[in-house]
Formats: sequence, C-alpha cells, structure tokens
Amino acid sequence: MANIRKQFNFRNGVQVDDDNLIVTSTGLVGIGTSIPNEALDVRGTAKVVGLMTATEVFTPNLTATNATIENLSISTSIIGAGVSIKSGIVTASGSGIVTYYGDGKFLQGLPTSQWLDVDVGLGFTSIYAQGFVGVGTVDPRFLFQVAGTSDTSLAGFANGVGISSSGNILATGIVTASSFVGSGIGITSLNASNISSGTLNNDRLPQNINISGILTASTSITSGNINASGIVTASSELFAGKITVNGNAAISGILTVTENVIGNLVGIASTARTLIGNPNILVNNVTATSIAVTSIDATNINVTGIVTSQSLHIGTGGTAVSLSSNARLGIGSATPTKDLQILKSGEVTLEITGSDKAQIILGQQKTTTSGIGNSTALIRFGDELREFDLLNGDQGNFNYYLHAGSSIAGIQTGDFRWFYGQNLAAPLMTLTFGGNLGIAKTNPDHKLHVVGTSTVTGNAFFGNDVNISGNLTVGGNFTLPSLISGSNIFVTSGISTFNNLKTSGNLLVGAGSSIGISTTVPIASIDARDNTALIGLLGVGTDVFYGNEVVNVNGTLLITEGGIGVGTTAPLTTTGAGGNQFFNTMLDMYGSVINIRNDSQIGFNTTIPRSIFDYGNVGSATTRPVMVVPNISLSTITGIGQTPTGAVIFNTTTNKFQGYTGIAWIDFH
Repeated sequence: MANIRKQFNFRNGVQVDDDNLIVTSTGLVGIGTSIPNEALDVRGTAKVVGLMTATEVFTPNLTATNATIENLSISTSIIGAGVSIKSGIVTASGSGIVTYYGDGKFLQGLPTSQWLDVDVGLGFTSIYAQGFVGVGTVDPRFLFQVAGTSDTSLAGFANGVGISSSGNILATGIVTASSFVGSGIGITSLNASNISSGTLNNDRLPQNINISGILTASTSITSGNINASGIVTASSELFAGKITVNGNAAISGILTVTENVIGNLVGIASTARTLIGNPNILVNNVTATSIAVTSIDATNINVTGIVTSQSLHIGTGGTAVSLSSNARLGIGSATPTKDLQILKSGEVTLEITGSDKAQIILGQQKTTTSGIGNSTALIRFGDELREFDLLNGDQGNFNYYLHAGSSIAGIQTGDFRWFYGQNLAAPLMTLTFGGNLGIAKTNPDHKLHVVGTSTVTGNAFFGNDVNISGNLTVGGNFTLPSLISGSNIFVTSGISTFNNLKTSGNLLVGAGSSIGISTTVPIASIDARDNTALIGLLGVGTDVFYGNEVVNVNGTLLITEGGIGVGTTAPLTTTGAGGNQFFNTMLDMYGSVINIRNDSQIGFNTTIPRSIFDYGNVGSATTRPVMVVPNISLSTITGIGQTPTGAVIFNTTTNKFQGYTGIAWIDFH
C-alpha cells in the first residue's frame, strides 16, 4: 500500500499495546510508557541517525563521540578520558575555585621564575630555586631564611633562622640537639653549673672537693677529702682520705677510704667491718656462710650456709609467700591457718609434674618412732601406660562423699558422674544422690538403669518381678517350674490356657495329638468345624510350595459341607430351617486371583480336557449348558480403563456381543 495515499485522524489518540507506542489526545507521544510527560517521552534507548537539533539537553549522563555544543552549562562535573579546550578562558562561577589534578607541565602564567627542574643523573628530577627562599618573610637575606629581618647581625636579626651558602647558621632562639661535634673555641659564657655530663681530667680536679650539688665521674676520682651534700658517683674507682656525703655515694669500682665514711654508700664492698649504728644495707646479691637477721627484704639471696629467721615473707607484707615459725606455708596469705594454704582471687592452679611420674602420698603416723608402713594413700600419675591411680595401701574403706557439708534449703544435691573426655555431652555412668545407677543414662529411673546391651556371664537373681518389653531369647535350656503361678501353664499334666499364643518358629504338636478350635474335643488333627480359616499357603499331602499357590500333591482336598473363602472371612451363606447356615458356594473369592500356569487345562464334566477350557460335555450333565460373558451397559464400557486386547462382553445397551481390538469395541453381529 506504499502507492496509496493514506490519512488517519484519531481525535482521542492512538495506543499500540500497553506502552509500546501511545499518542495522547493532547499530542504527547510515549514510547515505553503509557503516561508520557513530554511531547516525546521515550523510556529506553533511542537511536537517531542524522542531525538532532535541541534547544536544551537535560540528562544525568551524556556520552558523545563527536558533538558540537555552542553553549555548555555544567552544574557538577565533566568526566571523561580527556577534556580539551583549545582556546578561551576557564573561569569558575562566582567566587568559586577551579582545581586541577594531574600533569600540569603545560600550565602557563604560574610563578616559576625562581624554580627550575634539575636532573643531575640520580634517576629523578629535583626542584632548584635560583634565588633566596623565604619562609615567613618576603625579604630573605640568606639562602634559606625562616622569619627574621633584613638585618643579618645577631642583635638586629630578631626572631628567625638563616642559613647562608657558606654553611653559617644564624639562630636567635635556642638550638637543641642530642649532641654537638666540632671545635668549641668560639663558645663563650659557658657556666660550669650548666654541665650535666662529661669527663674532667684528674689534673683538673683539686685535692679537696667541696660541692653542694652532684659529683659524677666516668673514670676514677683521686682526691684528698670529699665533702658533698648531694650524690657522689664514680663509674670506676674512688680514692679519698675522708668522705662525707649527705646524699648517696655510688661507686662501681673500688672505694678506698683511710678514715671514715659518713653518709649513704652505694657500691660493692669486698669487706665491711664494724658497721656501727643501725645501717640499712641494700644489696642485690648476698653470699654468706651464716646470716642471722630478723627479716630480709632483698631481690636475690644466694646463701651457701644457714639462714636463721623466725619467719620468711615474700611480697608486700608476705602476701606472696609466707613461711611462719609454726611450720605453716602460705601462698597468697601472710598468716596461713593450715599447714599449706593457697589463697588468691580468681583461678588457683597447683601443678605437680615429674619426668617419670608424679605422685602425692598421704599417710598416718601414730608415734614419732614407728614407721607409717601400709597406712598410706597414694595419688599417682605416670608410667608406661600413662595411667592415673588412686591407692589405699591399708585395709580401710575407700569412701566417696557427696554433699558432706551442711544442707542448704532449696539447693538440689548433685550426682556422681563419669565422663569420657572426648564426649562431655553425655556421662558414661551416673550415680544419683538417691542411689540410682545409670549406665549410658543421665537420669536413671531405677536402682539400675542400663541403656544398651547388657551381658551377664554368671547367675542373675531377681527378688521380684521382671518385665521384658522386647523378645526373650534363650540360648540353652529354659527351666520352668511344674506350675507357674497365675499363668495357667501346666507342664506335666492338665490344661494350659493362653489368652494369645504367638511363636516366631514352628508350632510342634506331638503324634496322636490334635488341635481344637472352639472345641475341647477335637475329632481330627485340626478341628475347626464351627469356624472359618484364613490360610496363606495350603499343602495337602506335601510340604513343597510354589509361590502363593494352593498345592495338592498325592493327597485329597475333600470338602463335604461348607465352602472355601479366599480373600474373605465371610463366605456367602444362607440361613435355613432351624437357623442352620449353609454355604451358597463351595469356593468364595473376594478380591483374589486364580492363576492357571502354562500347559494347564480346566475341564467341565471331563477328566481329560481337550483345551484350556473344555465345556464340551456340560450339555449332558447339567440343565444349564451355557456360558455367559459379562453383561455391561454402554455407560459402563465407556468408564472402563486399561482394557486388554481380546476382551469379550455383551453390550446390554445395543444387545450385541462385542470384542476389544486394542483400539475400539467391535460388534460380532
């Protein structure tokens, strides 16, 4: 229809599907939306091949391969692989700031007259200043100057630091350094009180030293008399006629004094004799043959002889370790109340470990002269089998006590429990405080509660009833008394009565015995004359069965009165005169199947059937010599499912015999 001129006029608009294309009555065109908001509202990707002219473009993201834009207004940012502005001025709106990131080597108009890039062959480029550099000043007079003035004299430079090209430093403040190296010829106004360390040559020391501060020397001090009110420290040796120190004297070498030492002496004395007064001797190590003191407060004590003391305290007030004169040892207690007492907050751990074994021996000794003998108990761990032993060496009991303290109202007493360390969720054995023992049972219900299989190799005696919820299996002889009281079981004579008798094996009846059902006088081996019987397999004259068949081999199955019910407990009967029941059928089957195997025949009024079913002789033996096929209406035929090919029926709706071909029912006539 390309050559036919067409014109369509839709006053109320046009719509294609829901939102493929819609033109509203007001002229708005929508693609991908059913409610356009603009003259052309496209929801999705639009492709225009050719020139597109727009007064304004509003979009969150704009990607253009080649675009000509006369006036571009950007409120946020321009992001791209490269932005090139060939000419013009880039100006920030208002008082804003334009910030540049990246390579700025082509930027022009920057103050770079004093800065040059220099490459001296080190693998990188450095910045070199052609003129002086000033920090905190606009008029630097040094190669590098921080603050200061243009006056380079010490008095006129004011507050600042200047470094000249010759290496001179002019600093008006304080210069602080960990050390100074170089000549000190030009140092003036040096007060000796400002010297806190260093070494003075012995030639510079006077024969008599009298100071009110601290005297420290890294080598030997040789002098006549030393009188100091502070501290005297010599890292090597100190030789003096008389030493008077109001503070402390610390000597790491040898102290030689011809007269007295007055004050506190810190150092090593090879021999100290006739110490008068009540001096406090503070030492790190004490080596002595015998020391008799009231108390010892020291870091290390090395004694090769005997130390005699009324008590020994370690820690503040003996709170770490205390050994009292009454032979009591306290750990964490300054006054132990037991022979060995450990007391501390939090967790307390006592560890006894030996390379071979570890053991604790508890014993009883009646007198000081008699030995303990076997009156000992032993807690031991460790041997080749890595076993833990608890031994009572004497003849007494081995007692376990639970809740031996005072009773607390409302508190439940616990149990004795045995655990396997790799499965702490369930105890192996539990003995409750009430005397119930459970094996693999956390809360035993009886005095002995075993979960699992139990084996008793000897005799087992029960003083009361025994309840068995499962089967009772007897491997050998099972001896019962001649009369089991209350059970109606008589072994030797009489009648035994059972409510139900069930056996998982054979039920054996001796020769000459009978089984009577609903009769006490059976007249046959099995007498159930007034009852019905359900039999899964029936063998007459044989003990060989094939599948689920009833087999009659070398015997006779004779039913003179009554019938056989297969799949039913109520064969069809008729009530006759006097209320007697008569079976309507000799064989009553309900929901069952008769299977005739290959090479088998069924003959009617003949012992030699000529086919699978032989009806040839029924005409001379019965008043009803006919065969009737199933009579089925048309509606019933329609509802039959999975009909086998070759089925034959009589259609009661059409009054015709029909056969099924596997596809449809075909009339025979």
